[in-house]
Amino acid sequence: MKRRFLPGYTLIEMIVVAGLIGLLSVGIVAVFISTMQGSKRAKLQATIKVQGDYVITSMERTIRNSVKVPTCLLGGKTITFLIKNAAGTFETVEYSFNDTEKTLQSRVGSGSLERMINSNDISVVDGLFTCVEGNQFDMGTVGITIELQYDADPLLATKQTFQTTVALRAIP
Repeated sequence: MKRRFLPGYTLIEMIVVAGLIGLLSVGIVAVFISTMQGSKRAKLQATIKVQGDYVITSMERTIRNSVKVPTCLLGGKTITFLIKNAAGTFETVEYSFNDTEKTLQSRVGSGSLERMINSNDISVVDGLFTCVEGNQFDMGTVGITIELQYDADPLLATKQTFQTTVALRAIP
């Protein structure tokens, strides 16, 4: 008896092709997911940078214009100083890091403490004020270090550190 070969693929050939297609699709999906997470992480880092830059700039401006050398308290977690407001009167300003709530807070005068970071998903991991007394030629300096972190999604957790030194001005 003579064997006849019918055109077509064998079962083994079909299984091999299905396996290769499966491997390729898994690889493509993994690259797509990785790209999407990278994109989200970049957006979060940009958000943290905007928040951090705003806070640092705001504190620099206020501290630079203080009329009295700031006092660092509680191991550098709180700083207080006097400013001359637009009405020409003096007010006490306080910035403090709250380790329990992981926030940076500010208070002007006898008001209540208010959060300086506008997002509930961004927390202050660490913060430190360093006060250096001046001499007869300069008013002194204040160092500010803040570490911010995105907390809402552990897979996308990202941190950024902001640091600056503010030279004080003598205001009459």
